[in-house]
Amino acid sequence: MQRASELTHARCDPFNARLNPELAAHIQGVNGMKLQWQNGNPLSWDSQKVVCVGRNYQAHAQELNNPIPKSPFFFIKPSSAIALFSGSWEYPKHLGEIHYELELALLIGKPLRYGASTNEIKQAICGQALALDLTLRQLQTELKSKGLPWEQAKAFDRSCVISPFAETATIPGEEVEVEIRLHINQQLRQRGLSSDMIFSPISLIQSALTYFSFEPGDILLTGTPEGVGALSLGDHLKAELSQALPETSCYSSTIEAELNIIQ
Repeated sequence: MQRASELTHARCDPFNARLNPELAAHIQGVNGMKLQWQNGNPLSWDSQKVVCVGRNYQAHAQELNNPIPKSPFFFIKPSSAIALFSGSWEYPKHLGEIHYELELALLIGKPLRYGASTNEIKQAICGQALALDLTLRQLQTELKSKGLPWEQAKAFDRSCVISPFAETATIPGEEVEVEIRLHINQQLRQRGLSSDMIFSPISLIQSALTYFSFEPGDILLTGTPEGVGALSLGDHLKAELSQALPETSCYSSTIEAELNIIQ
């Protein structure tokens, strides 16, 4: 049996440097999803929740005829919503039409509580990834019209598709410009710059901490740019995350992920 001290150390080791296979298996996500770093090593923590922000790009709010928010608002996807942005994704036909929303995902590697400083938040962000916030748009619209919560439309099983994480030397969207792009069947559907966000990643985390804490392994989705739409069986998705190169107008690809939508 593993000692408590070993398990504690493992959960605090973002690069999985000392995990043996048995311990790694023990601390993988409760839903069996093995989120990983780009080098193939599994994350050192269970991802208990994904904190999502609504309407963080003005153009996206406008395309859905929603008002521009004056402050961030959040919803949560549980661990059972996490799926891998790789290979195939089986379309749950009984749920009806599903919309894609590409987002920048940030991985939290240290506990964060209300009142955390900007520096503490920066030190806690240890990875970046691409994510799809999949949405039952018709159900969401119906629930909103009735003034009801719309977690059903956002938090269903496998509704948060996440790529392997890249380590972060600088904070995406804060210290370096980030661009995300989504092609479906070789056609560009979404493109967004972190500079177009209404609320920056740090300010999102500061606002979220007013209501709930972040634990190691938790994930923040930072909002989607315009261009959302419905998925179809047979679609091939390719997403890319690029970072701006210093003192140039060029971007360097950091993360790529592909997915096939199957029956």
